[in-house]
Amino acid sequence: MSSTTTIAAIITTHNRRELLERALNSVLIQTRPVDQIVVVDDASEDGTDILLNEMQKREPRIISVRNSTNLGFAKSRNIATSHCTTELIAGLDDDDYWLPPRIETLLAAYVPGTSFVSASDIHMKPDGSQKAMVRGYAVTAEQLLYGNNAGNHGIMRRRDYFAVGGTDESLFALQDCDLWLGLVSAFGPAKTLPDILQVMDIDPRRERISSVGSRRFKGHMQFYRKWKPRMNRKQRKYRLLHNYVIRDKRPSMKRFIQLTTLHNQPWQVYMVLKMYLPFLATITKKIPHVRKLKKIFT
Repeated sequence: MSSTTTIAAIITTHNRRELLERALNSVLIQTRPVDQIVVVDDASEDGTDILLNEMQKREPRIISVRNSTNLGFAKSRNIATSHCTTELIAGLDDDDYWLPPRIETLLAAYVPGTSFVSASDIHMKPDGSQKAMVRGYAVTAEQLLYGNNAGNHGIMRRRDYFAVGGTDESLFALQDCDLWLGLVSAFGPAKTLPDILQVMDIDPRRERISSVGSRRFKGHMQFYRKWKPRMNRKQRKYRLLHNYVIRDKRPSMKRFIQLTTLHNQPWQVYMVLKMYLPFLATITKKIPHVRKLKKIFT
């Protein structure tokens, strides 16, 4: 991209003052500075507004918008994007943070014909353990209909974001995957980089957008119904089996066989088999490489 290309960081937040400050500081130390930092405070009650007022005095690039009532992530992200005046946007969750070269690296990889660019992440747990989620491949609609293999944020053209309807405010989960599908369907394949440029703070005690069981399942079903006309038979079977896993509900053996294909990930088959054979859970606790099959990507 041209050195004159403008880009904004967009963040939505709700009652995470300390984490938001960490996220904002990670934006401020980028090796390629962003031109705007738009933060939507979704009716926080923990002094987030005070923090933003203080930071705005020191950093004029910060644009703070406060919702009078809690509107949720999707609507807040659309509001944040509508307040940008830049050519490109880059999203960041309030409980995650960027590594210094993120914007510079993503911009260098963003070429004409690319709908969006994302990168690899580190998942950090409360005990300090980390796991690298390494990517580095093209992303197509065919792949996204199976699952989100692009991560939770990237850079994209602001006009493209709104051309596909922005973040779907009706979905309870899979908002990012839904947005990626809209972008690659309209503007061509996306690109992911092997570079680790973001740390995702994975704390099971802290609710993320789609971490609540009932809402998560409902969101997955909304996504399935929305994109079902685009899915082939294998993709539909994959998604339906995944929905059993989300609910931790055991399908009948006949149904399980019907939904199992070569495209199913090993962890999906394992999670369902464990419902039939509980002893598998005890065995796999002692086998590290099998334990990895429990990983559920959303």
